[in-house]
Order: sequence, then structure tokens, then C-alpha cells
Amino acid sequence: MRTMFYKKLFVLAALSLTITGCQLDSMAFNRDALSTIGGFFSPVSQQQEVVAGAQLDQKIRQKYPPSKNVALQNYVSSIGRRVAAQSGVQYPYSYVVLEDSRTANAFAAPGGFIYITTGLLNMLENESQLAAVLAHETAHVSSRHVIKRLQERSTADVALNLLSRVTDINFNNRLTQIGEAVLFQKFSREDENEADLVGTQMMVKAGYNPLGMVQMLEKLNALNARGVVIPFLQSHPSSESRARLVEEYIQRNQLVRTGQLTDTTYFHQFVR
Repeated sequence: MRTMFYKKLFVLAALSLTITGCQLDSMAFNRDALSTIGGFFSPVSQQQEVVAGAQLDQKIRQKYPPSKNVALQNYVSSIGRRVAAQSGVQYPYSYVVLEDSRTANAFAAPGGFIYITTGLLNMLENESQLAAVLAHETAHVSSRHVIKRLQERSTADVALNLLSRVTDINFNNRLTQIGEAVLFQKFSREDENEADLVGTQMMVKAGYNPLGMVQMLEKLNALNARGVVIPFLQSHPSSESRARLVEEYIQRNQLVRTGQLTDTTYFHQFVR
């Protein structure tokens, strides 16, 4: 609450500076600007989030071409939908493999648009580890971490625009404009830990062995320690403590059970 108060105070101060010494009728101020400013402080609706995500998805696909391997796309999408069905939040989730063998990354755009590179896929060893990556990114969406980060950036952005007397303000366009840069920034430690644990819960409900989350974090951390550049860890804080936190959570809640899925022949057919 205090953080939001200061954000409002900052924008109001910016607005007052903008109009000081000027006649309102002499300014080329968009009539909708004042009402639009309120949108930056109000919770973003799910519909707004999906619209912004869909616009951003088009830009991402243009810059990072999806894999043309239809079988691989369908396989990864099926794993994503399986864990997303346990998220408890209805989004039009989509899972896209990006053709980039040199980059190990996965990220989520607002509204349930989730991406993983072939470079990261090639580092995974079994289906439960793949499910862990997709569940983690799905948790960022269902917990609204992505849109929260975009809205925080938008709030500061609109204040700067007001100071510069940029008056043509549109909420969804602003989210889309700044979205790509924000996608690759680090999440907070709190958001990251929540995505790990919520993703682990999704895995268990979807029938996967949750230790796949621990294995995935350990493997990527080990590769990173050996000097392998892994953008996924650059945009997601890297620490062995994350793996330990998940492992302790699994043990404390006795989440490893008989019959859980660790691997399938499909993973080795389409990925490895």
C-alpha cells in the first residue's frame, strides 16, 4: 500500500510540474490522458493482460522464429497444457518452442504466452524437468508476476512522459511497447521462490515427480558454474538455495509418491 501511495504521489507531482505556469486550454493535452492515468494504478483486468500479451506475442515471433518442427511444438505444448490445467487460473495458455540452439532460455509474456528455446530443451534430461520449466513459467503468469512487473514499469514510464508533456497515452499500447525489454529482466527473489513452489504444486497435481524441479535447478546451476551462459538464470535469480527450498518443501509435504511420471519415450523421441 505504501509503495502504491508513493507511485501516485510521484505521478501527481509530475502532472503538477507539467501544468505549472501554463493555461490548460493552451496545452495539447489528450482529453483521455487523465482518465487513462488511473488505469496504471488500478489492477489490470485479465482481458487487458491477454490483449497486451497477444500483441507482444506477434513481436516475439517476428524477432525469435518458432521452431518448424511441428512434432516438437505439439509435444511441448501438450506438456504445458497438462501443467496449466492445474494452475487454477483460466488463461489461453500457449507454449512455443523458439528455434535458438545457442541460447538456453524460457520466459513468459502476459496473458499466458510462454516460450522455451531449443537451447534450453537440449540441456534437459527428462520430461519431468521439461514440465518443471513450463510449470515455473506458468506460475509466473497465474501468480500475475509478469503483468505486475509490466504495470510497475508502466507507472514510472507514464510519469516520465508527463514530465516531457507526452500526452497520447494508451494503456495497452504502453504495456506492449515496454513489454519485450521487461520480459528479460530479473524477477524479485520473492516472485521467483513463489513460482518455484507454485510450479511444483502444479507438477504434482499433473502427475509429475516434483523432484524434476529440483533436478532442473541443480543442473542449470551446475552448468552455469562451469561457465556456460544460461540466460534463463540471468532473468531468473540463480542460487542453490532455490533448489534447496524446493527440496525441503517437497520433503515437508511428502509430495513424492508412487506412480509419478519422471520420463517418457516421447521426450527422447522429440527432444533428445
